[in-house]
Amino acid sequence: MKKTSTIVVLFFFILSITVPGWAQDKIKLKYDFQVGTKLNYRMSVDGDVLIEIAGNQGAAMSKNAARMQGLFNYTHEVAARNDDEKTVTLNIAYGKSYMNTIVSNNVVPNPDVPQLEGKVAVVTVSENGDIKDYRLPQGLPPALQNADFKKMFTDFPARELRVGESWFSNVKTVDDNNADFTVTNSADTTYTVMGIEKKGAYECVKVEIAATTVSSTTSKKPELIINGAVEGRVEGVIFFELKHGFVVYSQLRTRISNKVVNGENIIDLRTGEKKQSPLITTTVDTDMNTVTELL
Repeated sequence: MKKTSTIVVLFFFILSITVPGWAQDKIKLKYDFQVGTKLNYRMSVDGDVLIEIAGNQGAAMSKNAARMQGLFNYTHEVAARNDDEKTVTLNIAYGKSYMNTIVSNNVVPNPDVPQLEGKVAVVTVSENGDIKDYRLPQGLPPALQNADFKKMFTDFPARELRVGESWFSNVKTVDDNNADFTVTNSADTTYTVMGIEKKGAYECVKVEIAATTVSSTTSKKPELIINGAVEGRVEGVIFFELKHGFVVYSQLRTRISNKVVNGENIIDLRTGEKKQSPLITTTVDTDMNTVTELL
């Protein structure tokens, strides 16, 4: 299991696009891009990873600490707008990007991430944040083909909001496409409107985010032992431009604890007895800071 690539996928496809409209003391959040709008973004990722591997028939290996650093450049360009259906279609083009793991001062580049350069994803999103359609770039390495845009965009409430008011989102998905295991994910998120603030040259709505995520992995095959549990917490702020609707700046801290138990149920060919192979437990604790800026 490529833990580094999995973390990378979680970050570079987090494409924050949202639109607020404001009248007096009330705020209406919605996607409302205009055709031809082109926005250049830079997203930096920096954090610590602690990995521990232990077996049920021996002492645990020493914990391995690593640092992760990455930089992703991408552009949002509005290709089409459907006013009847209240949707916009975005071309998301990736520029130079990298993701490095640093262990004991040794830098290990992720070979997949630089291949993003020149790739274009296409996403159609409604004004309330529902993803109607998306197409990933052609030619992505296998480790980067698992992104699901339906999990990455904010659901906006139909009502207007006042400063200090919150709205909530609960998302639960079941991924049963893998032949070996099933993955269940759930996320509970609270969004709170903190006020109207200036961010650089832009008048913005400042929104505070607090989310908890839970994921479980279970084996489909009796001979395969896979038990995974992931718990996460995301906290931070996003600044949304008022008039035209786009992210100006966001800062998010993500803490994830990932525990996976692997093994096999095997048959001793000599005795015919069923037995369990030694179980390996891998625990990965991640503490990441992600900053996205409009250039």
